[in-house]
Amino acid sequence: MIKVEFKKPAPSDQFNDWLTRCEAAAKKLKSAKDVKEKLYKEQRQFFLDLFHGKCAYCEAKIILDQHKGDVEHYRPKGGVTDENDNAIEVDNGHGGKRPHGGYYWLAYSLENLLPSCIACNRPDASGDRRVGKWNRFPVAGKHASMPAEIADEKPLLLNPLLAEDDPTQHLEFDSETGRIIGKTERGQMTVCVLNLNREGLPDARRDAYDSVILRSQEAYSARLRRDFKTVNRYVEFMLQHKNGQAEYAMAGRPAVALSGEAVQDLSRQIA
Repeated sequence: MIKVEFKKPAPSDQFNDWLTRCEAAAKKLKSAKDVKEKLYKEQRQFFLDLFHGKCAYCEAKIILDQHKGDVEHYRPKGGVTDENDNAIEVDNGHGGKRPHGGYYWLAYSLENLLPSCIACNRPDASGDRRVGKWNRFPVAGKHASMPAEIADEKPLLLNPLLAEDDPTQHLEFDSETGRIIGKTERGQMTVCVLNLNREGLPDARRDAYDSVILRSQEAYSARLRRDFKTVNRYVEFMLQHKNGQAEYAMAGRPAVALSGEAVQDLSRQIA
């Protein structure tokens, strides 16, 4: 997971029209059953492009034409469960409790919509442990049950679109194992709920890290041969990790940092 800066697309009548319709629809929402799935998924490609075609959580590439991804609600629009998938109950206003009806009023909120691969988003099990986000949304303390309470809510899952949720403050990459390690309670919960070290991911991250190191070395060899076309191609590969465009950039970035002076030097050579 890496931080992604939210950027609206270039001025577009189509996108502006969608925003207008979302704002109008949000004002009419009374419960989760009123949410129109087709509407919030209408700009699916925009959210995918925002994350360079990757899952917002694990950074695996999402292939839309094979239906490998979801438009995911960071705060669930329907029911809400804790990290163990137990239903959350809130005050019903009459001295009793009721199931949390979800954060339906955020169903069309831009910062609440994230592209997610099926493995990160949909419910599953890993041994005797529940995995996959779905309706799980653990918090420290009380869950917000109305818009006015959101500011005081303390989510334990990270949202890479939020400035205050910079993943580098909560997660770190282990280049030896390829695993993501939670440095804080929020980081640990994010890794656990999303199963960010599930089979295949550590190996893929380690391959990304090793590939950057190898490209740096190969670029130097190419420079000695005065093969600047190859140098250019390898530097571009490294910069894609640095800029967050590459798959598993969280793993590639430490390798770029190790090769930092090399990348700068090589970049000057091809400038």
